[in-house]
Amino acid sequence: MYIHVVSAWVKTFPRDRAEQGRFEARVLRQVAHPGVVQLLDVTEDGDGGVRLHLARLPGPDLQSLAPADPRRAASLVAGVAAVVADLHGVGVAHGSLDAEHVLLDRNQAPVLCGFGHAVVDAGGQARRSDVDGLARLVGVLLGEHAGSASGRRVRRAVRHCRSAEGVARRLARVSAQPPERRLHRPVVGLAGALALCALVAWLAFGRSSSQAVSGPASSCPATDAGCGPIPAPGGVIDIAAGRFQAGAPGDVIVLGRWDCGGAGLPAVLRPSTGQVWVFDRWPAGDRGVPARPVGRVAGARSLRVIPRRCDWIQVVRAGGRAPVIVTPLGDESLGGRSFGGRSLGGRS
Repeated sequence: MYIHVVSAWVKTFPRDRAEQGRFEARVLRQVAHPGVVQLLDVTEDGDGGVRLHLARLPGPDLQSLAPADPRRAASLVAGVAAVVADLHGVGVAHGSLDAEHVLLDRNQAPVLCGFGHAVVDAGGQARRSDVDGLARLVGVLLGEHAGSASGRRVRRAVRHCRSAEGVARRLARVSAQPPERRLHRPVVGLAGALALCALVAWLAFGRSSSQAVSGPASSCPATDAGCGPIPAPGGVIDIAAGRFQAGAPGDVIVLGRWDCGGAGLPAVLRPSTGQVWVFDRWPAGDRGVPARPVGRVAGARSLRVIPRRCDWIQVVRAGGRAPVIVTPLGDESLGGRSFGGRSLGGRS
């Protein structure tokens, strides 16, 4: 896990297209998927226009990658298809799926953008249009390789597919095959296709500012009550110093003085695993800062900061179980027992 500066790309809709901009913003808020470009903010100008502030993706778009190796093309479109299948699962069709509306994130995983023509409560026709768009993506990416043996194998895989899920499943199988092997092997299922999207950034990190970012003052008051999680939709911290991607959707984030300094630094809990990380500094420029794991607590659901000279982290657990305390530095003790990077206050 890394923390990155998030920079915004502003998509402007003039007054006569303002409603389209508002519609696209509503769709992006509704889907909130790691394979969909992240909406950071919506603003309006004095002339009635609308601006969408979107997390900037490093790119390139799929159009720029053509011609691609057939297995690489199959892997990329399988990732796109898995995202589209998830959108169809919540009743949304992209509506204008093409190579220019799919960009790559920092991990070279595909992220969809351009939802101005999306269809909400999408029926069969809108979904079929997206499936046709996936087939066109295959053709665009293959380019001059379309007539090769491997290219024909990829094109056959999407032929007659009726769903994005089917496209994801078939292309996942093809992309996993050695070039000399034929297509007739057991289907791996949608989970295999989704695995190809696992590197989709939890919400697009984007290009970073070239200026160093100084950490904000600690938001944790010096009281026994400590302080709780800060708002971090999609794992993005929005503070005076800037926007920072510090986690994933569903993560819990607090700020504390883990280094005994005057600036608050993020700690992140992933409730699904109970893993807790801290960051030792804020990022500067386009270089991310790696997280440092400090503990794993079963049943963890939230975090609080216990103010000290060097703040501690209290891990709140579900089911009324006793909270667990972890210290990020590893040089403190409680009751004569060292607990740096480990948990105390109950069995985890």
